[in-house]
Amino acid sequence: MAQKYYVGSVTVRKREGKVGWYAYYRDGSGTQRLRSLKEDRTRLLRVCQDWGEIPISTINSGHIESWLAKNKRKSKWSSATRNRYLSAIKQVFKKAHGLNYLAENSALPLKATKEDENIPEPLTNDIVFAGGVPVWEMTFQDVRAQVRFGS
Repeated sequence: MAQKYYVGSVTVRKREGKVGWYAYYRDGSGTQRLRSLKEDRTRLLRVCQDWGEIPISTINSGHIESWLAKNKRKSKWSSATRNRYLSAIKQVFKKAHGLNYLAENSALPLKATKEDENIPEPLTNDIVFAGGVPVWEMTFQDVRAQVRFGS
C-alpha cells in the first residue's frame, strides 16, 4: 500500500516500485498534476547555500527579488526557471508564516515573470501526408508500416 499524506491542497505520497516521494499539486482548474519533490528540494538546497545561516525573519521581498535576479543573470536562467525558484521560496515562507515563525510573509507580494511561450514547430505537409493519408486518418497499422519500413 502506498503511503499518502495530505498537506493543504497537496497530496504527498510514496509510489510503490518508484524511487522518491511525489506531490500532486492542484492547478488553477482543480486538476492534480504530478511533480517530483526532488525538483523543489534541489532548488531549495541551492537557496540554502546562500541563505542557510540567515534568519528567515530578516529576509524581505527585496532580498528575494535581488537573489532571483542575480542568479538569473549568473546562471542564465529562463523566466520559467526563475519562476520555479520563486515558487519554491514562496512555499517555505508560506509555511514559516503559517507556523508563526514570521509576522508577515515577505514572499507574498512577489509575482512571477512572464514566461516565453514554447510553441512547437507546426508539422509540414510532407509529415502530415506521409503515406498519402493525413496523419489524423492513419490507423495504428499505417503508422507501424511507416516506422517499420521507413517509407
